[in-house]
Amino acid sequence: MIRYRNEQGIYVHGDSYWIDFTHKGVRVRERVCSMDAQGSIDFTRKALAKRKTEVAEGRFLNVKKCATTTFKELSEKYTAEFGEKLKHWKVSGTVYLGYLVDHFGDMPIDRIFVTHVKRYQEMRRKVTGPHMVNRELSLLRRIYNLAGSYWRNPVNENEPIFQGANPVKIVKGGALQFFEEVPRGVYLTKGKLITLLDACNSQMKDYIMFAVVTGLRFSEQHGLKKEHINTKEGWAFLPMTKNGKARYVPLCGIARSILESGADFSSDHRRRSWLTALKNAGMRKKLEDGSWKNDLHWHDLRHTTATYLEETDVPGEKIKTIMGHTEASVTDIYKNLHPIKRVQKLIPYVEYLDRYLADIYWRSVTCGSHVEEQTEKDSNQCEPKAQQNLSNLSQVVVYKQKA
Repeated sequence: MIRYRNEQGIYVHGDSYWIDFTHKGVRVRERVCSMDAQGSIDFTRKALAKRKTEVAEGRFLNVKKCATTTFKELSEKYTAEFGEKLKHWKVSGTVYLGYLVDHFGDMPIDRIFVTHVKRYQEMRRKVTGPHMVNRELSLLRRIYNLAGSYWRNPVNENEPIFQGANPVKIVKGGALQFFEEVPRGVYLTKGKLITLLDACNSQMKDYIMFAVVTGLRFSEQHGLKKEHINTKEGWAFLPMTKNGKARYVPLCGIARSILESGADFSSDHRRRSWLTALKNAGMRKKLEDGSWKNDLHWHDLRHTTATYLEETDVPGEKIKTIMGHTEASVTDIYKNLHPIKRVQKLIPYVEYLDRYLADIYWRSVTCGSHVEEQTEKDSNQCEPKAQQNLSNLSQVVVYKQKA
């Protein structure tokens, strides 16, 4: 926005002249005309003078709605028209909006500027992670976008309810930037999986193993219904997923065995058993301040699925389909294969150079035998408690088949 420094109350926004004045302690901004119009600056001066006269004589009644609409009123409008229609609104959307309303609730929407949003961003970052703050700002930006384009001014239907600049406009090098988000990247190695299963009761083993071999989100697994499962043909149907689309999920032998054993995920008694299992497995610790820290989250089991598929050389496109992702870049976040194992998978390809240059190299070369031995050693390495159970791994994995 470029202001005329020598003419108070007149400024340029976009390709138009605007006037800026105060009425009953409320700031009012009006678009007057295009800058390209003949005599536009003189017309703008006259318009400003007219408004000042109307204000002085008490005849100015056309106060724009955006000057008196508070953010709380706008948030209620968004919730009623858009929020309640979103699938995860009650789980996450209401939380994001709640923090925004607590901070901006009584402020007029045209009095919230980038500096206020920046201050809010810094304040929230002190108490929560970057992911949470970025989602809150994204919601704030969407609300302002709707106010500036979709919702109409009740006084004048030809104008939007808000005509200022979006205070959450993110531009490269601008004053306001989203925080960089680092993917969590936590998964269970096979050894840790054995340790966790060993610390569970039988019902929790079903929950965890089924999540690992299907890659389902908890809401998807929790919502599975018997009429949507076909163990003979090896698939389960999800009528609604996170991205709003239905999809079919392939079921391996372990998943079918768990379902055929009578496991029912429709009733959730998981939380207490899950926390107990984490504690017994050494993955839940009590901090000095008395709070608890979990080294493993339920969603990390989904990361585990993608990582195991990557580790067993399943093509990336197939992993993307199994996980139900729409973008390969999202699937890459879930594949948390250790960098050393990732490099070792590339060794057979660079060994082509050994054969290609064998006729000119002056020493003998043993192609990869020591690397293969080390890879096998790494893949079999487990935690001490889990190492005792390696001999019983097949029983742990398919324990339900014996029932």
